[in-house]
Amino acid sequence: MKKRLVWIGVAIVLGLFAAGAWAFIQPGFAVTALQDYVTRKTGRTLLVNGGARLEFSPQLSVRLDDVFLSNPEGMEGNFARAASAHLPLQLSDLIRRKLKIRIIALDQPVFSFLVDREGHSSWVSEGKGGQAKPGNSSSSKEPLALLVENGSASFLDERNGQAFSLEDATANIAISDEGELGIEGTASLNKQFARIEAQVKSLKRLGEDGSPLDLTITAPTLTVNFTGRLATHDGLNLAGAIDATAPDLRHLAKWLGSDVTGNAGLKNFSLAGALDSKGAVFNLSKANVALDGMVATGDVTLDLTKKTPNVSAALATDVFSLDPYLPAKKASTANAGKEGAGWDISPVAFDRLKGIDGSLKLSAFQVKWNGAEIGPAELSGTLKDGKLETEVQDSTLYGGKATAKITLDGSKESPVLQLVLDAQGIKGETFLREFAGVEWLAGNTGLQASLSASGHNQREMMSTLAGKFSIDVSDGEITGLNIVDMVSTVSRALSDGWGEGPENLTSFDTAQASFVIGDGIARTTDIQISGPAFAVTGGGEIDMLRRALDFKFDPKVVTGSNETTGLPVQVAVKGPWQAPKIYPDVEGIFDDPEAAYDTLRDLGVSEKTFKEIGKTGKKLFKDLFGN
Repeated sequence: MKKRLVWIGVAIVLGLFAAGAWAFIQPGFAVTALQDYVTRKTGRTLLVNGGARLEFSPQLSVRLDDVFLSNPEGMEGNFARAASAHLPLQLSDLIRRKLKIRIIALDQPVFSFLVDREGHSSWVSEGKGGQAKPGNSSSSKEPLALLVENGSASFLDERNGQAFSLEDATANIAISDEGELGIEGTASLNKQFARIEAQVKSLKRLGEDGSPLDLTITAPTLTVNFTGRLATHDGLNLAGAIDATAPDLRHLAKWLGSDVTGNAGLKNFSLAGALDSKGAVFNLSKANVALDGMVATGDVTLDLTKKTPNVSAALATDVFSLDPYLPAKKASTANAGKEGAGWDISPVAFDRLKGIDGSLKLSAFQVKWNGAEIGPAELSGTLKDGKLETEVQDSTLYGGKATAKITLDGSKESPVLQLVLDAQGIKGETFLREFAGVEWLAGNTGLQASLSASGHNQREMMSTLAGKFSIDVSDGEITGLNIVDMVSTVSRALSDGWGEGPENLTSFDTAQASFVIGDGIARTTDIQISGPAFAVTGGGEIDMLRRALDFKFDPKVVTGSNETTGLPVQVAVKGPWQAPKIYPDVEGIFDDPEAAYDTLRDLGVSEKTFKEIGKTGKKLFKDLFGN
């Protein structure tokens, strides 16, 4: 009986001891201590709706569930909320019931950085300066460490609508009593993970004169380093030195919410300079900009306030290459005369013009396009809603001067290209060889053109080409033809044509013609070529799609007595424009066969020659001689 009573007494004592111990270690004091700490530091209210409990793994800590931190006084809503907050404990904290707050681990926190219409910021507030309640907490000069897991944050400036957000954040955040902030971590920005490192000198000064800021963002599409000042008093503003790199501007544009298509050019982008931003408008001065191997200096502005990003720039560069953005020239004669021969049928990415708006002023010592000799040049252009308008002022072009206005409208279902060109004093042999593969014409050349075309590739544009152009050449040469000798060699030419060779060369004083173009066919009736001993008139057409010529000329030779002698027939120039054939126009004899025969006979053309020139000649012979 006594033993039973003893064991009952022990059980009662142990029960009472356990109950007392449990009461002693109840973590409710941590809630009070944390609320007091937050109030003193921020002047805000901390709510813990889910209560508190001790956790012993992986370390001793107090867990607070369903935690809310209010906005500053006068601003509705909450600045932050978290599924749970963990406060690591020392055993001495429990024994003394004093909480030294060094670390707060937040699970699934959501931060709302808000600037209201009056300019008040949700992250800036004044502590009340009260003293900690005895036995509840202790303070330290050490920065408070916030450990964020699966967090998110949003920023909204109600004054201008500027906003951005990040998700899936994991970060270590250090906050000092003086308001210094340090961040290291990763987060998803526009569905792309980036590493973020930042140091803010003073949170309070953000809403005043601005706080010093060091920031590094490292993402697959963009790397940014910034050192300067951040202010929020009239928007989210930055001022300082920045350098940024992006391997592909199309990927960067897509990350920023725009779509720039195409697969050529816009690679290896970098910039560095002095940044001064106002909200979503970024001004970069004294900038060094690199793109596709080119380097330029000047000023750049990026405006992200509209749906379509807007870029404006005034830049200078030694070399500006069009090769990454325009289709390569082709001048093959392999299929000359066939429809569309030599013209590229691969689609030109006109739709990439729709992804961005902007303006550009560019001075370049040299402009490159497949070996073209262009520059120095002054270019200016505007891009709006897929329509690009470009002007070239007083550019050096193949030894001469040129001005041009080029309009490319990629907003239409079938893109439209327009060109207005005025070029003077250019080296025609080089220009024609580079752009058309023509090597038989040389001289000091002038060009005037007003052209338009539509289509998705070179071939389509050549088939729709329309407008007018004129050409004048002085002090020139025609290779493969000797006009003075044509008269004496007409007998052989009827059957064989006029052959090519270095000895066949015509030097002339002036040559000129004007063309009207429709559906890819350029027609002229006013070709004039003059030299010291000859004069040539003619007309015909150029098939732009087939790269072919079809001309007829009337050459006349001036004798020593100032009399002129012409051929009895016209001269036909026909075939691919790179290497046309030159023949007497036998069919033209039918217009006046008797007179033609008299002239041919005087030139020594025999009946045998007529028989040798084929069906056309045989028919002519029959018409002339009746058998």
